[in-house]
Amino acid sequence: MNKFLRCDNFKEANKKATEIFEKENINVYIFEFRDFANPNYPYYYVTTNKRIVHTDDKTVEIIKHFNPEN
Repeated sequence: MNKFLRCDNFKEANKKATEIFEKENINVYIFEFRDFANPNYPYYYVTTNKRIVHTDDKTVEIIKHFNPEN
């Protein structure tokens, strides 16, 4: 089951990712997005996919990974 949730701050993203991980015990990733036009206001996506396709006007990186094997 793929999940893809947008969050406005890291606290909200971490909460949602923790809920998904504890309920389903699957890999969950938190990605941070920063627009080049407004880099001081990042937003976050919680997803069960390891990769995300994004446009060239953003930087994206995985900032947290919940792994059921650890």
